[in-house]
Amino acid sequence: MSGSPESPQQLFSSSAPLSTGALVGRLFGIAWPHRRSCLGLLSQQAALLALTLFGLGITGLGIDTIRSRIDAAAPAPGWPGGWQPPADWSTLTTVATLAGALLSIAIIRGAVNYWHAIATARLVQRQIVVDLRSEIYEKLQQLSTRFYRDHSSTSIINR
Repeated sequence: MSGSPESPQQLFSSSAPLSTGALVGRLFGIAWPHRRSCLGLLSQQAALLALTLFGLGITGLGIDTIRSRIDAAAPAPGWPGGWQPPADWSTLTTVATLAGALLSIAIIRGAVNYWHAIATARLVQRQIVVDLRSEIYEKLQQLSTRFYRDHSSTSIINR
């Protein structure tokens, strides 16, 4: 919570809901101290997306390879980077090689996904939640005894 509220009454009042822009601003305020970790998570998500798209491309290439061998009228598959499988490879060898590449990508993607889940849990549970709890506790320590007299502990905890 980057900004400090004007008064305890404004902090705990049941005012109208915040706009989307205000909520996004608050979320950015919470995430800003952890921007390095957040950027790391974004880069992991980009890697996961790239691996997924690469896997889909290989799957499509396998389908095109099989189709071009079954249907003579079908166009030849477009291999990336102008690479062509050796002429002496059978369709089975080509498809098996593509399946092995797809399996490798799936294993790598699984590892990156695992690391991403661990990094997300560390960021949220060990950093952001701890900081939010500390800020709330600090704010509650600064409130006057009159505030605690006027509000029940249940209403304070629920807010």
